[in-house]
Amino acid sequence: MLKLTILLSLAVVFFIIGVHQTINVGFAQSYGLFMLMLVCFFCYLYFKDKLNNKGEDTKNKK
Repeated sequence: MLKLTILLSLAVVFFIIGVHQTINVGFAQSYGLFMLMLVCFFCYLYFKDKLNNKGEDTKNKK
């Protein structure tokens, strides 16, 4: 659960920094931050889905 919180927090932080950098220096310079944000967000979705499916599997076995 802590992993999910950290990944979502990192995604939000990278998004905020990316928007700030886009305003100051342009999108081309902040592109990497948006890609890091997407990686963190997709990892968050993957691990959240994996955790939910694990819970459903244990409910089905009972």
